[in-house]
Amino acid sequence: MPVRLKCRSPARSWEGGTKLATIINLRGCSGSGKTWVVRAVAGHFDRMIPLGASIDRPHGYELSGNSKPITYLVGSYGNVCGGCDTIKTQDDACGRVRGYAGHGNVIFEGLMISTIFERYRALDRELTAAGHRYIWAFLDTPLDLCLERVQQRRNDRSDARPFDPKLTTAKWELMRSIEFKARHAGLETAWVPSNEEGAATVLRWLREGV
Repeated sequence: MPVRLKCRSPARSWEGGTKLATIINLRGCSGSGKTWVVRAVAGHFDRMIPLGASIDRPHGYELSGNSKPITYLVGSYGNVCGGCDTIKTQDDACGRVRGYAGHGNVIFEGLMISTIFERYRALDRELTAAGHRYIWAFLDTPLDLCLERVQQRRNDRSDARPFDPKLTTAKWELMRSIEFKARHAGLETAWVPSNEEGAATVLRWLREGV
């Protein structure tokens, strides 16, 4: 991961307040690799600066350097899983996305957010009406790999309870239903792999701009 520096507030707004942001919402069930893709993208930047009052649990991060556009991550990534799952309310998560979009590009993800459609369709409409680009990026990780990853996490924390795959399977199927609804609602959707190719796709979107 890039070097973390002292906590601070976001950089100044886009020059002249006229440049527009690309907002990428990574979605997937448990074990799909949402956090992995975010960390892989962050690794292509020179700096990852925590934002907010606490370095241990920042509101988000500013990614910059290496000739790439300033990009913001929403939520904390101090643990194995992070992002918007570290934020208490959807109001707060949406507010941070709006706020960071005034300063640069935005990437956000989370398990809970991945299961919600209407709230984030409204956020999409709001931000695209302002001229920003909003991408619903669904991870196309095979179900068996998602289940394997979830089981490995349980093993890593010595959780010996029997693993019931039904919940993860239901969330995996829900992602396909939400992608269908989003696409047929005229929103910009895409399927991306949870590997370096997926990270490269996200980086390309960031470079393309609006």
